[in-house]
Amino acid sequence: HDSARVFRPSEVLRTNRAVAHVTDNILSTRSPEITISKLKIKFVLTQHESLTIGKSVARAMATQKFGAAEFEVTTDKAYKICSPADFLHFGKQFNDFVGACPDAFAGLTRLWLRNMRFGEFDIPNILSTCKLLESLRLSHCDSGIHSVLQVEHAQLVELHIDYGEFEAVHLNCLPKLQRVKYVGWSY
Repeated sequence: HDSARVFRPSEVLRTNRAVAHVTDNILSTRSPEITISKLKIKFVLTQHESLTIGKSVARAMATQKFGAAEFEVTTDKAYKICSPADFLHFGKQFNDFVGACPDAFAGLTRLWLRNMRFGEFDIPNILSTCKLLESLRLSHCDSGIHSVLQVEHAQLVELHIDYGEFEAVHLNCLPKLQRVKYVGWSY
């Protein structure tokens, strides 16, 4: 759960650089014959380090076998101190990240996003890019107050939303869906 702690920019950059470096180092030196059973990467959304992580994962997915791959993406500001402009900025930044690394997202099986506000079609576009996605968790993410989330995905098994501002969630075509959880729905 997000806290109100504010990370100093130097802490965020240092930690993210280390995550990006370790991810790139491990994935670029692994033997392609060895299957990666589970890859889980938690990182703060920043332009340079996020791209390094995304491109490293995309290269590895092109040459190696993966059992499961997960991104947990957070922001350098906790939701309690984010302004509406911050949420929009983080949503745009994430969309740019997906656009720059579609091959990494195409192989993800789990995705957890925090503190982002998307345009009406952004989440459906993210879902269409994440072709293998089985689990989507959105914490303090939405498309604006009273927005409607349209969800359609062939592989999605689990949808978990924490404290979004959605007025409704339309589950359109989800043949494998088994679990839906919405915490903090005020409408």
